[in-house]
Amino acid sequence: MKTLEQNLLPHLGNAKYIEACGNGDIFSSKYMMDLLTRVKPDDKNCLIELETNGVLVKRNWDKVAHLEEYKLRVIVTPNSFERETYKILSGGFDNLSQTLESLDFLAQLRQENKVKEFIITMVVQQENFREVPSFVETCLERFKADKIQLRPLLPWFHLHHDSKF
Repeated sequence: MKTLEQNLLPHLGNAKYIEACGNGDIFSSKYMMDLLTRVKPDDKNCLIELETNGVLVKRNWDKVAHLEEYKLRVIVTPNSFERETYKILSGGFDNLSQTLESLDFLAQLRQENKVKEFIITMVVQQENFREVPSFVETCLERFKADKIQLRPLLPWFHLHHDSKF
């Protein structure tokens, strides 16, 4: 990962678009945080997209705050605002309070135009589909999201069409 960072970083200065997401959360990855801390594209119109589950955003924002001078888009994927559903869909982890705190923090950054686009995404599945109306309402009313995305859970890796998801 360090070798990849060393080889990639010199070229990111010329980037027009940088997307940081993937398996796991970027704010919990030492490598992603190291890389994002050092990224400084030459073009201030560079679109930088950060996708996160939201748990560690507020605690680690200082590491990426310099990206506010670019076209910064933040996508958060909480999947539920109901504690029990959130725990089920987060593998038993109860980080809803930290996630809500981070969403409030990002909403404030969006109002200050430090984040240029704020998107909240729900992966719709058996455990949360009934929450879609209240989820959308919360995204619009409380967090003032620019966009709300509803994505179906797709059967890949070990998931099958006949699984309970």
